[in-house]
Amino acid sequence: MKENDGPMQGNDSIREEKTKSFRLFGFRSRKWYKMLLASLYLLLLFISFVAVLFSDGVIQETSTFDSFIDKASGLIVVFAFFVPYLILSNIFGLRDKLPLYRKHKFASTTLAILISTFVFVLIGGQILELHSNEYEKAYAVYTAQQEATANSDNKDKSETDEKGEAKASDGVSLWDKIVGFFSFDEKTEEKDEVETFDGIANDTLNTNFLSACKKIGLKVGKIKSFQKEDDWAGGERYSFSYYQHPMTLYANGDNTINSVNLGDIKLFLQGFESYPIKDFLVDMDIADQLAVESEDYVKSNLNYPSSADFSMLNWSYGRERSYYQLTSSVEAKNAFGVESEIPFRIIYKVNGDSHKIVAFMLDGTWIIDNKIPKYDKGRKEIKSSSTGTSFTLVDEALGAYGEKVKIDSSYYVWYKVPKGTYTVTSNSNWCMVYVDKDKTTKNSDGYTEVANVKTYEFTATNQQKTVKVGTGQHIFLTVNANVTFEKQ
Repeated sequence: MKENDGPMQGNDSIREEKTKSFRLFGFRSRKWYKMLLASLYLLLLFISFVAVLFSDGVIQETSTFDSFIDKASGLIVVFAFFVPYLILSNIFGLRDKLPLYRKHKFASTTLAILISTFVFVLIGGQILELHSNEYEKAYAVYTAQQEATANSDNKDKSETDEKGEAKASDGVSLWDKIVGFFSFDEKTEEKDEVETFDGIANDTLNTNFLSACKKIGLKVGKIKSFQKEDDWAGGERYSFSYYQHPMTLYANGDNTINSVNLGDIKLFLQGFESYPIKDFLVDMDIADQLAVESEDYVKSNLNYPSSADFSMLNWSYGRERSYYQLTSSVEAKNAFGVESEIPFRIIYKVNGDSHKIVAFMLDGTWIIDNKIPKYDKGRKEIKSSSTGTSFTLVDEALGAYGEKVKIDSSYYVWYKVPKGTYTVTSNSNWCMVYVDKDKTTKNSDGYTEVANVKTYEFTATNQQKTVKVGTGQHIFLTVNANVTFEKQ
């Protein structure tokens, strides 16, 4: 298996949790109170939409045309409050295109929202002018009746207010209920650690997945949107969300777990030590603080700092243990005094309450370029048990017979198994096993070549083939191969 040649990995290796794709306004930072406010706002708009669409209107006996006018006017008013939200979410890139909105400034954005809302409300009001004369007369009668009812109710207003205050003081406020619902509950968290999971039909695979989750500290009760995807070469594949982070489960054909990935980071990897998921989840409180400081730092490196205009939404975050990577862009004048979009990337090393910049790229040029270690550098292998006649080879894991061999500028794993004839069983849906000679040669171009003795392709789990390994020969596996050797 090929391995990176060199002790350090470049800064591009950090996984980014967020992309430049459209996200709903209020859900970017993943803070619960922001998501709550956004959810309540959207819920209110949805209720208003349904109410307008299915209500009969204040005038019950009306023509189809007048009913249509009522609903059209109401829907336009609802959209008056929904359209600015869509624009702030930058759907179809509208926010980056529309005047005032594209400046990403609080004052200009507020003015744009007021203008667009006023225009929609004005249009909705003007549509009501299209009502028929019969409707206008009926509406005038309805208005007079409502005013008469209001006047009669005013006499008992003081008594009603006193009763209302007494009733409110006896109950629990809505705010207290909301805070109580979302507050951290230690007992709930402890219960979550022992919850079962039944998202996988196969009991063996389900049990193995629970074991893998426990090793990386993943609480199965927090898993969302768990679903089966198309199989990969080794077996079944599942996707799910964990605290809004995308994750993937790769299973082997024998229902063992090959890996559990957070993005492209293998937190659980068969044959190797596991990494705790908490060390790779982006803490948005830290990320937001770093974003504010990043704007000041980027400004200090611009030719025209006063021209800087940062996007509020176009940020990407990534984390590998103590390293946080922030990526975005700024609208500013370049060295020629011309307005342009300048991309930047900053990597911080966070240690408790303190942090420092270890890498900084501006407009494609690394100004600070301290390399950071690859997340799995030095990952410890878990030695697998084997008997005298049976053993399992897993790609990347050295085991009892694996040796790292450098060929040209790359590393590969050769398995120097004892010579003999073996019954080889595949533990995955597909893989290839090569029997190659240990001796290498140089071709006319100066590259090293390995002579192949025989190649075996496995196309199903539990498929068996007879493999013979002679003197001066070794086994080479394709990516993610998992095979068991039984000596005949």
